[in-house]
Amino acid sequence: MSLLSFEQAVSVITPELKYILLKLPDSIKIRISDIRLRNSKPVILVTEKKKLFLTVKGECSTEKNCDAFICTSEILNDTFNRICCYSVHSYIHHLVKGYVTINGGHRVAVAGSAVSDAQGKITALKNISSLSIRIAREKIGCSNKVLNDTYKDGQACSFIIAGPPCSGKTTLLRDIARKLSDSLNNVCIVDERQEIACMNNGFYSMDIGINSDVLDCYNKNSAIDIAVRTLSPEYIIVDEVSTESELDAIKNGVNSGVKFIVTVHVKF
Repeated sequence: MSLLSFEQAVSVITPELKYILLKLPDSIKIRISDIRLRNSKPVILVTEKKKLFLTVKGECSTEKNCDAFICTSEILNDTFNRICCYSVHSYIHHLVKGYVTINGGHRVAVAGSAVSDAQGKITALKNISSLSIRIAREKIGCSNKVLNDTYKDGQACSFIIAGPPCSGKTTLLRDIARKLSDSLNNVCIVDERQEIACMNNGFYSMDIGINSDVLDCYNKNSAIDIAVRTLSPEYIIVDEVSTESELDAIKNGVNSGVKFIVTVHVKF
């Protein structure tokens, strides 16, 4: 991860806490994958190998009894409002799904109390209790070996990328899309949770190549059907396939001659 990614991610945090985070050594900043803010709890920084407490001096510690920086309700609520650009109602569509994607493709998971209608459908969120800022990573060229190993008769085959959470599946998938797209294959990206192209006001925050179409915030079933019927894709890219209906949509696409590259969660 680059320092720019870290700085983009913390830019939405209330100034008091952002100042402390920016004091961290660069060697720590580039290792952080998540910043977790919970009401009246210590700020926790997640790296690939461990969870760290942020101290009031802008340092890190693995000790629970350290002088940890406590996320007050004021800090939490101000950060939440900044994430929503002080217009929470404009982000309700995303909030009811549990997240907001900010500039740079960084995803903020939001937890609180759900407000539901008479049918049980979640319509709003109140009493925000925690925010988890997932820092998006872009690693150009990380898919080179994977693609080379999957080529057959000059073209990449369909394949599945399997791994546990935070193992780099989406980062790898994004670079695969970029490589295929830059080779002028027709690529369609199903980006239900805005984690691949990381669309922001119609612009891609990540490099997905020159020949990709993005179905942003569509559910996977509808997106795959629309892509097959209208966009003439050679490859469809799908992140986090998990349901039978999604598998059925993929089967229909394969039967139409489209290749799929998808990710799934597994535990090793």
